[in-house]
Amino acid sequence: MDKLNSLGNPMEKPSRVVDFEMFREKLEAGLYKEKFTNVGAKPYDYVLMFKILVLQRMYHLSDGQFRGGAPPAQQKTRARVEHVFGYMEECLHGMSSRVVGFARNAAYNTLTNLVYNLCRYEQVMRLGMN
Repeated sequence: MDKLNSLGNPMEKPSRVVDFEMFREKLEAGLYKEKFTNVGAKPYDYVLMFKILVLQRMYHLSDGQFRGGAPPAQQKTRARVEHVFGYMEECLHGMSSRVVGFARNAAYNTLTNLVYNLCRYEQVMRLGMN
């Protein structure tokens, strides 16, 4: 883990202030499916998979297209009220989704909101803004 941290572990800062284990009970309750055979690979840990989803959403890894951020002059000028939407548009690559179905869209939007809150919480704690 130290080597990953020295290379720039993207989960290092959020993991300092967020105990991801608090999500375990809900994740296991909602995602557990009984296996009928022992064939196939063993499932990943639920919290680990959740962290992977957070990283995918933070860095827009599921989309093969590259989108650059706005120039710095256009970023810090947003009004305070627009900060959330600006962050989601520029850093989380927008609020549009390409998933089908109400449940998947709800999950996608909920994950986007959660990732924003995790990033913002880390920033508030790091800068001592609490």
